[in-house]
Amino acid sequence: MELNGASLHKPLVSSPLVPPPPPRESLVAIALVTTAALLFGVVAAFVKAAALPTLVMLQCRSVIEWLVGVGVALVLHHRAAPATRTSLWLLLLGPPHLRGWLVLRSFFYWGFLCCWWYALSSVPIGDATTIVYCGPVFTAIFARVFLGERIDRSFYPVVALDAAGVVLITQPSFLFGRIAGAPAEESMAYMLGACGALAAAVCGGLLPVLTRHSKAASWTAVNHVSALVSAAVVTPLAFAIWFRIDAGAWSAALESAAALATAAGVRPVLCLLGATGTGYVALALQTRGYQLAHAATKASLMNLLEIPFAYLVQYVVFGDAVGPLGLAGVALVAAGSACNMLYRRSERS
Repeated sequence: MELNGASLHKPLVSSPLVPPPPPRESLVAIALVTTAALLFGVVAAFVKAAALPTLVMLQCRSVIEWLVGVGVALVLHHRAAPATRTSLWLLLLGPPHLRGWLVLRSFFYWGFLCCWWYALSSVPIGDATTIVYCGPVFTAIFARVFLGERIDRSFYPVVALDAAGVVLITQPSFLFGRIAGAPAEESMAYMLGACGALAAAVCGGLLPVLTRHSKAASWTAVNHVSALVSAAVVTPLAFAIWFRIDAGAWSAALESAAALATAAGVRPVLCLLGATGTGYVALALQTRGYQLAHAATKASLMNLLEIPFAYLVQYVVFGDAVGPLGLAGVALVAAGSACNMLYRRSERS
């Protein structure tokens, strides 16, 4: 903790022998972001189990989450005492001077979800999650550019460890050769999914910075604006582009919609409801956590705790084991996170 002006006049013997604990808000922020990270792992399992086109799932999720967001805002508005009641428009849209930031964050959040959910369709859940949660590296860069936060010397070994870990996990054919017996289409699908996960990491790395810019907005406004922009603007536009460039898009979308309306669609519907409900809670916790955090980079590092949880889900639920090289890659990414956190702890000593 930094010394203030008054503390400089205290006797030297009164200085604590150990660093003072971090503010209570920082501890709460870390707890909220950590819980959100684990819940996002559950969301990933629901999304993978749904096995539907990415845009269909995004539109369903956006509409459901928008309705939930409106309902939550109405409940909070009417339950509050008249003297302390917040305007319903503020609960739904946030302060006027922050709405531009909320809309901008919504576009990047949609990009994060779209790339992540696409990656889950073709990459094992643990691999996709590990790549996505290299996002703190990008958070550090964006926090330096937009918030003026300092990039210290621990950043560069973390980048090296994360990069080496991702290479070992994805095992690109130009470095490791093609796996014997693996179809070329399957290898290409995996690499496209891995690229999608990396793009999600970039978008996800910017989200903490944008959330801190909208710190004064209610978490209900952050969630509601994200759902509204996705349901009414971005996903329909993505559908139009998909229909334009893919001749089979119409039939794929219609088949998915028809399946959701029949008995065969019970499992996908339940998975989508589970993903939407869990994702809503996770996003609310994450948003509040980032708003309470004193530094975007420190809070975002807690997301990496989802990696071992994702591999546990991958093995237990989907039966996908990870090979020795993949385990080595996971260890490198985890080591990068540990080094970063240990360095920051030593800075407070």
